[in-house]
Amino acid sequence: MPGEKRNPIIVSKEELKKFRPLSKEEVEQISRSKEEKENLTPEQALVLKELFGEGKGKYDALKMPTPGELTDEYFEQMYPPMETKKVEKIADHIYRQKEDTHNGLISFRPGYWDAIEEPETVGPVPETTGQAFIRSVKVEANNLAGKIFYTETIQKPIFHDGCWYYGTREGKDPNKDHILPMIMEIYGEFQDRRHGLTWDQITTELLPKIKEKIKAKLIKSGKTSVPDFDIILTPALISNIQMTKYHPENSWTYTAEWTSTPLYKQDNTVSDLRWLVGNVDEGGAGFVNRFHRSGTWGPFGFRLSVVFNK
Repeated sequence: MPGEKRNPIIVSKEELKKFRPLSKEEVEQISRSKEEKENLTPEQALVLKELFGEGKGKYDALKMPTPGELTDEYFEQMYPPMETKKVEKIADHIYRQKEDTHNGLISFRPGYWDAIEEPETVGPVPETTGQAFIRSVKVEANNLAGKIFYTETIQKPIFHDGCWYYGTREGKDPNKDHILPMIMEIYGEFQDRRHGLTWDQITTELLPKIKEKIKAKLIKSGKTSVPDFDIILTPALISNIQMTKYHPENSWTYTAEWTSTPLYKQDNTVSDLRWLVGNVDEGGAGFVNRFHRSGTWGPFGFRLSVVFNK
């Protein structure tokens, strides 16, 4: 993983506007997303407002692919193989895309995608990191098939010399992150960023407390019906869809994000490793890597999603 001292990639707003034309399938996906937003009840919309802040464009409604959609062709498109002529090697297993070949999107498989995993990590059958990732996300997709994820769209920061606040790519303004005050209320003023929390701290401490805080506020406001909802870390597949199709600007920063997705072993038991996504030096939208759930030693942030239980 890159350290805090690396120089940031600077991308102009003009460059980020050069998005490729949307395909018919992507237009249909956007239409479904808008339809899901319009189908929210007032109480559900209030939950999203309390969590993500007021205003348009704070979240996307994204549907988990079905297991049948997760074909070899899907992973070739959404996690493109690295083309050596288009990247330069910076360090062992770390590459940078030489040019913006996808009009605003950085996306390629990390250099260790084809590295063989240890048997104690995945199981007795020889398997690469990429194969372990694909198998893991297929298990999660099967468990969450058909679910709609209301996923925050906030810009993740470059994470460079104190530039770590969510809300802008430069990461210098702590007032852009609607969740940060809740983090500081729970962990104290020294936890003044999303980075630095373990997977367990986020999922077992932070998110349950935020959920209870939102529910209490709804009840106090006189709402007779409080929606049944969960706040979770965004699944790896959903993060990849959001960056690839709607928010390629998030593929340009060093911040990697914890996901809900565990590394499943070959017997489908859950390991202590969790998949990270989004680091620009190792693939941007195509980056994946697994780290222990207790890890805090890298530029690890997180992105939240809400799922309503109907």
